Amino acid sequence: MENDNVLSLMRITIEELKRQMVILPGITTIEKIVNEVSISADETVIHIINASLTDAQKRLLDELIESPSETTKTTLAYLKEDPGQSSPKAFMDVIDRLKIIRKLELTLNIEEIHPNRVRQLSRLGSKYEPHSFRRFEESKRYAMLALYLYDLSQSLVDLAIDIHDKQINIFLSKGRKEQEEIQKQNGKSLNAKVIQFVDIGAALIKARNEGLDPFATIETVMPWDKIVESVEEAKLLARPANYDYLDLLDSRYNQLRKYTPALVKYLEFSSTNTSMGPLVNALKIINDMNETGKRKVPEREYAT
Repeated sequence: MENDNVLSLMRITIEELKRQMVILPGITTIEKIVNEVSISADETVIHIINASLTDAQKRLLDELIESPSETTKTTLAYLKEDPGQSSPKAFMDVIDRLKIIRKLELTLNIEEIHPNRVRQLSRLGSKYEPHSFRRFEESKRYAMLALYLYDLSQSLVDLAIDIHDKQINIFLSKGRKEQEEIQKQNGKSLNAKVIQFVDIGAALIKARNEGLDPFATIETVMPWDKIVESVEEAKLLARPANYDYLDLLDSRYNQLRKYTPALVKYLEFSSTNTSMGPLVNALKIINDMNETGKRKVPEREYAT
């Protein structure tokens, strides 16, 4: 039930016979025993999985490997395709596949099956083309398909998160580059402003030290209207106090909106860390706002 590797099982069998001090039969007899027990174990695993499937689910599994026409690919073939490079379109493609699998509502009772057997049967299912499944006896076909799709749904969730991570990293990288470009373009103006405010600061220090009128002293350096103008120019040149570049990502908001509503709708977030509770709750609020079209965050939920 843990491993269907014939050589490994034969080795275990021989060791067990020796432990019980049983005279070893011929190797072909041992091989026959192992094969029979392996087949029995396969049948047990297949039976357990099939017991978790309804007739309706089995019909849906059959539909996945059936092609509407000779020129149309099967749904299973579509599910197995690579969605392509990281992009909002690739993310939505992953979500579309996830929705197809979730419609099957696969709740497999596989706790009593050893994880190795589950992985082996799932990997076996991943190797076959859709038309190849039709050659299998029904119960084995359903078991392989169900386990493969069960694992595939988890892999698709991982892939969706990976695509999202890459998209965010791309946006952040563009923000950093944009900030660097801004600083490069404004370098001369920034330096001029620094010199101006150094002169103004020096004038204020002089006024304090010598008991002079600060405003009159400052205007010996720069006329007041020029000071006001320079301050307004400095506001345009200034970056956030923590010198981040998140404000520069506003222009990329529409790009994120192409897929992020699907992210919070179809991916379930939870945490065993109680301090993360507000964050998980915030994602639920965002999803609710997306679904209802609300534009304002409800005050009660926000306070929570």
